[in-house]
Amino acid sequence: MDKYDENLEKLINEFKNFSSDTDENDMNVRLSDSHSKPVKAAALALFSVTLLGLFVLGLITALRPAISELEKRSLAKFPEFSMESFLNGDYFADISLWYSDTYPFRENILTAQNRMTSLYGFAGDEQIVGPAGNNDDIPESYARNDETKEHPTDTDESREPVETAPIIDGKTIDESVPAETDEELHPAVSPYENEVIQKTGSVYIAGNSAHRIFYFNLDGTNDYIDSVNAMASYLDGVANVYTALVPISTGVMLSKEQQEEIGSADIEAAINYCYNAFDPKIKKLDVFGTLSRHKDEYIFFRTDHHWTVLGAYYTYLLYCEAAGLTPVSLDDLREVKFEGFLGTYYTSSGQNAALEATPDTVYAYKPNGVEDMYYYNTDLIPHQWPIIKDMTDSSPYSKYQTFIAGDHALTIIVNPTIEDDSSLIIYKDSFANPLVTLLANNYHKIYVVDNRYITVDAKSYCMDNGIKDCIILYGIDSVSSSTAKLLRNNVVNPQ
Repeated sequence: MDKYDENLEKLINEFKNFSSDTDENDMNVRLSDSHSKPVKAAALALFSVTLLGLFVLGLITALRPAISELEKRSLAKFPEFSMESFLNGDYFADISLWYSDTYPFRENILTAQNRMTSLYGFAGDEQIVGPAGNNDDIPESYARNDETKEHPTDTDESREPVETAPIIDGKTIDESVPAETDEELHPAVSPYENEVIQKTGSVYIAGNSAHRIFYFNLDGTNDYIDSVNAMASYLDGVANVYTALVPISTGVMLSKEQQEEIGSADIEAAINYCYNAFDPKIKKLDVFGTLSRHKDEYIFFRTDHHWTVLGAYYTYLLYCEAAGLTPVSLDDLREVKFEGFLGTYYTSSGQNAALEATPDTVYAYKPNGVEDMYYYNTDLIPHQWPIIKDMTDSSPYSKYQTFIAGDHALTIIVNPTIEDDSSLIIYKDSFANPLVTLLANNYHKIYVVDNRYITVDAKSYCMDNGIKDCIILYGIDSVSSSTAKLLRNNVVNPQ
């Protein structure tokens, strides 16, 4: 056989082998397909049953949550029927929102989703989460984007005094009504029914600590300055007005260079801008300088945007010095602590694993002579509640509410061991809550007003109740929010 024949024979043999292999593979494919059909059918049936089960689970109203401890908000409610909403489609859209927003075990599902998301890539020790904002330049002295706009003044001398106060939506509160003792924070309603949810925005995470990125808004800040000045003018000769702007941890714990690197405005400069523009008759508390001298202590939470009670205590000492009061030592108070606190930074960061691994501890100090207080929501019903609530068994996200039960329209605290007529009114956001528990050691009566929920004629209220001291205290990142206008409109210029 010559070489040509040998090559031809090899090609024929290879073709036979190929044909044999192909036939065998086709047979295997056909066999595989025949075996896979039952498997596919079973998988489809399982998937369909699972979907049906999840749908039926979603219809079980008793399992549907009303609040989200994780997100700190009330969830959507089943909409009330109206012909208008039915015809324009809003009714069905609201049902869809209710169904998805209150799905049973939604927080477990969100947690699982965040766990899966955290596995994507490598986040590293430093990261920024949340939407970025914009910064205005911080002027050296009071200035508006509209330079022709002057400081507004409160010139309405014809305002009718309020006969009884406080007023919420035109109604009066009768303090003689017996208070209800609550078993829950808000009986029959969500704990976040009156909560103004604080948006954390951009959060910088470094290791196991988080810091909010502060964005300076000139017009909003000027609105706040004007509101505080109008308050001081309105209360001139009636009450001493003190003000305190509380920095967030970013401004104290991070250097100016670090703040600039992460896109944060200079918090110290923002506070100084406000303080320089405040009316000279206002007594300003240097909270930033005081906290900066104690930056190595546990004055801010690592997983939450608030300060700790220790940070509030250093401000309490400042106030006592300015007001001529004798401060109480922490050693003379009853300390309680609640471990395992995971705050707003943890929830807004997609439940960051490093923050979760090292939760905060909430310390609190019970004031001498005070066990309970009374708070009012917009329903005007008085509720009796501990001034420091045991939060040992509470959700890890709500332990900061140990202080005066969180935020309410009005809170009244009476210390019967102080027998003089000393009274204080505080206009505030949630930063003031631990400070209030400390001030209860020095005043017979304290009125705590959250002007996001209540309308109060400050002058009439102070005169009617013999209030001689007024504190306006907010976190620095509240000054450019709607809080500023509410402070002026609802407190200084009630409708």
